[in-house]
Amino acid sequence: MLDDFYLNGIDCLKYSEAVTGYIDVQREALKTNWTSFLASMIPCARLWPWIAGELWKLYHDKAEANVYAWWWQEQVNDKGVPDYHSAEKLESYVNQDIAANPSLYDEVQKYYELAMKSERNLFTFW
Repeated sequence: MLDDFYLNGIDCLKYSEAVTGYIDVQREALKTNWTSFLASMIPCARLWPWIAGELWKLYHDKAEANVYAWWWQEQVNDKGVPDYHSAEKLESYVNQDIAANPSLYDEVQKYYELAMKSERNLFTFW
């Protein structure tokens, strides 16, 4: 995998404060309950396919010149429409769990919102 991303080794990976913050949110969500953890993954599962779709719009005709084209091509169909299957599956699980146990809602919503903020923070450090 390191070769796929043109990295020299695992030691060259340095996590930003935003990344460690996001990991902390997910770790805490998992300690709270499984549904909160799944909800904390939804923003990522929604955002990255969308980003891939935006890259497809800009570069689909130049994919052979883009070293990351393989990644965004896996996230969209041949017309550039993002694949949200993973997000939809997570949302379905979360909605089923909340329907069966409505008392989970506030805690699950809290971790979903923290994960949304964490996704935003990933882009404010650039």
